[in-house]
Amino acid sequence: MLIDVQIFFGLGHSNKRLKTEIYRMCFLLISVISCCFIFKLDIKFLAMMNAIAVTLGTLVTHIEVKKLIGYTFLERFNDSIKSLLSALIMCGFVMIVRFSLSSISLPISLLLIIEIFIGVISYIMLSILTKNDVFLEVINIIKMKKI
Repeated sequence: MLIDVQIFFGLGHSNKRLKTEIYRMCFLLISVISCCFIFKLDIKFLAMMNAIAVTLGTLVTHIEVKKLIGYTFLERFNDSIKSLLSALIMCGFVMIVRFSLSSISLPISLLLIIEIFIGVISYIMLSILTKNDVFLEVINIIKMKKI
């Protein structure tokens, strides 16, 4: 999504960025108002509705970017599939750890630290195994700046 913003500004179409932001905010407002005030649903439904609203906002942004540079949905999908699969598998590892440790009475802060550690390690390993170009580029940038 951040790349899309740069495309709008780089090509001098900041008005399209404003248009997509208005749509995105409308989707988010509708989700919050419907969950909190109309249907009086709990936080899980609000999170789900916000995910749907963000997806709709991303779809609107994608349509506008496609009009400008011809970046198709398939190209976008191919560019992000490795990251998506790595994130989903990482989530699986974290959930396995959570369920494995649920029988042990650990402080929630320690459980969170363990989950973050497992998540980071598994994502890094999966990104290396899948030769995720985006991840490897971030690593190269970090190496160049010596962060």
